[in-house]
Amino acid sequence: MENKEKISINGVDDVESFDENNIILVVDEELLIIKGFDLKINKINTETGERYL
Repeated sequence: MENKEKISINGVDDVESFDENNIILVVDEELLIIKGFDLKINKINTETGERYL
């Protein structure tokens, strides 16, 4: 996490759902739920599984 503004996550298998308050990811067959305000997914690399939020 960078300055409480950006987060980079590796090993993401899928994006279950997302909106401006919640992002639900599947990481190594487990759910990762990110909660906040005005959330955005800025970049997704489908080959490496990297997500930039």
